[in-house]
Amino acid sequence: IILSVVMICWDFVMLGSPLVVSFDEIGSAWIVYYLTCLAFSIVMLIQFNRNNTDRKVVYKENVLDDLEFE
Repeated sequence: IILSVVMICWDFVMLGSPLVVSFDEIGSAWIVYYLTCLAFSIVMLIQFNRNNTDRKVVYKENVLDDLEFE
């Protein structure tokens, strides 16, 4: 989250003062940012799948899902 905020602020600085900071300086930082987000997303997906396979769903035959009132 902190890296995202820094990148967005840096982008606003570039848009606000185009003569001070150019896209050539920030363009490579965005590529590194995207690759970092991709790496974290892959790790998160692997951890989710590893933890998800440990849990087994048990189906019960005697489940009351409709209530009948007389």
